[in-house]
Amino acid sequence: MSAQVSYWFTDTQDKIGKWAKHNFPDSDRVCTVGAVTEEAAEMLRAARKQSQKIRGTYEEWDKELQKEAGDTLIALFQAAEHCGFDLLDAFCIRWYEVSRRDFQQDSVGHGLPKEE
Repeated sequence: MSAQVSYWFTDTQDKIGKWAKHNFPDSDRVCTVGAVTEEAAEMLRAARKQSQKIRGTYEEWDKELQKEAGDTLIALFQAAEHCGFDLLDAFCIRWYEVSRRDFQQDSVGHGLPKEE
């Protein structure tokens, strides 16, 4: 991973953390982490309405989905900062594990390679 990407993640998490402390000084862990679920649910709502072809055009729901994806990422950065961990580190550790899974090979288990 490039130093530039690593710096961007660290800097962005720091900026969002400062913004959140300023705007939500009394926010606790549950409220902060709960915001991730709230924003992800709004992504789901947009995708669902788009799939149902109701209350808006495909393009309108696509814009809403993108907006909510951005809000979800902001909430993730905010939660990571509030809880005291580096989001990029958490991502890299999990991606290493998840990327090894092959659900085409093993759709019943965890998709992990068989240990020899």
